[in-house]
Amino acid sequence: MDGATLFMSVKLIAASAVAVLVFVGAALALGRFFSECASALGRNPEARPSVFPVMIIGFAAIEFLALLAFVIVMIILFVISV
Repeated sequence: MDGATLFMSVKLIAASAVAVLVFVGAALALGRFFSECASALGRNPEARPSVFPVMIIGFAAIEFLALLAFVIVMIILFVISV
């Protein structure tokens, strides 16, 4: 196996590992996050005006991290070369 093939293999494995770890983590975080928000609003519906803005900011932060991971995967795949 020559060096270029080995480098491409390592690059694909690294990009796949980053994508899987971050996207699974983001999916689990979003599920838990919205579950806890729904539980909090179910216990105290009057708290909606104070919980809803925090919920939107939290959702945006989690999605930002997932999109950042997507950008990193694209950089690994298309920018880094031998």
